[in-house]
Amino acid sequence: MILHTRRMTWMLAVSTLVCPAAFAQSTQPAADVPGGEPGVVKGENVYVRSGFSTNYYPVAKLNTGDRVTIVGSEFGWLKIVPPAGCFSLVDKEFVDRLDERTGVLNDTAWIYAGSDIDNRRYARQIKLGKGSRVEILGETADGAVLKIVPPPGAFVWINGDFVTRGPAPAGPAQAAGSGKVEPIKTGDLRLARKPATRPAVAAVTTRPSLRAAQERELEALDELQATVSAIEAEIKAEMAKPPSERSFGGILAKLRPLAAQEEDEVARLYAESRIRQIEGQSELISAVEEIRELTRRAITDADREAAARAQIRSDNVFRTDDVAVRGEIRVSGIYSGLERRPKRWRVVDPSNDRTLAYIEVPEGSPIDPVQYYGKFVAIRASGRELLHGTVPPVPIYTVSEISVLDPATAALPGRTMEASEQPQLVPPASETPTVVPSEAPSTRPE
Repeated sequence: MILHTRRMTWMLAVSTLVCPAAFAQSTQPAADVPGGEPGVVKGENVYVRSGFSTNYYPVAKLNTGDRVTIVGSEFGWLKIVPPAGCFSLVDKEFVDRLDERTGVLNDTAWIYAGSDIDNRRYARQIKLGKGSRVEILGETADGAVLKIVPPPGAFVWINGDFVTRGPAPAGPAQAAGSGKVEPIKTGDLRLARKPATRPAVAAVTTRPSLRAAQERELEALDELQATVSAIEAEIKAEMAKPPSERSFGGILAKLRPLAAQEEDEVARLYAESRIRQIEGQSELISAVEEIRELTRRAITDADREAAARAQIRSDNVFRTDDVAVRGEIRVSGIYSGLERRPKRWRVVDPSNDRTLAYIEVPEGSPIDPVQYYGKFVAIRASGRELLHGTVPPVPIYTVSEISVLDPATAALPGRTMEASEQPQLVPPASETPTVVPSEAPSTRPE
């Protein structure tokens, strides 16, 4: 029963891999029905198989109205007593003939499901002990295997979708599995002329026929299982990686030939299911990666805009350690400190007498701008405000330091002074206001 068990284990393992939830709900076999349960076939040319899957070879065909005896069920398939026409197989070397129709096992042996529809012979049905009697029907074409009436405990399978379960009237249905077998074709029955003992040489020459087929089936199954195991190991390794690093191209290339082959249905269904899962996984990873890329771009754009806004604010920040303005200090006729006007001085460009800024001295400061009349100076400030109403607005600086400069080398805002442009030191002149207020102080520059 090695091959039968291995195939069942193989199918269950694949079911677990591709659909664990469905596997958990479908692998509990139904309990055998004591005494059997009648059923009626409801289809034409319905295969009876050697196992509970289309992967098992067919052993007979039934049609609408044919009756079967159900003794159990697994995975949607019904285990039935072999109907009329079915037969089993046993290695010839294990049987000592008592007569043309009767044999006795000379050792423990496996009984296999036989078929005239398919030449495969790997499906084991039951193990019989030494001394068990079998009813011989004939031999296979190679002469190494005997066809026998299915012994008690040997069953076959039919898809439950094609059987109506329920009581059946007494009559021909009761004969199902009762020992009626197909007629032996002319020339198919070849009886051994010598009873009893098996020659040692015959054991060596005839036994490999059935065993060799089983070995080939087992080797093919081993190779298939090794392939699936290797693919599963690759899938597991890829799934352990971060989603953005997963690559299933090589795995899909190995799965597609399995999905295209028709020799093993279990492997085909496994490959088709895995391909669907991997393709769905790849689409999901692509979608997630696209969302992440859009998020990264949005964050980058937001950071760039924030940096630009910060630079704008930085450009507008007044720095007290820098020179605020350079020029000559002159009196202001408007901001003389009288009539509720603040006391301010003008800082002018000596080349054109244009007012560059106003300066104020904070209360209590020892700085006296009068001392710098007629001199070219650099002024640092501790504060700044703008005098609105002019275009552009004129700044008003709160003086923190006044330094005398060489007018030949000092640079005014926006220009570099040449030696020929040295300002003439002349007494400061009072400016003429653009608008002279009658009561409120003016905010317009000279």
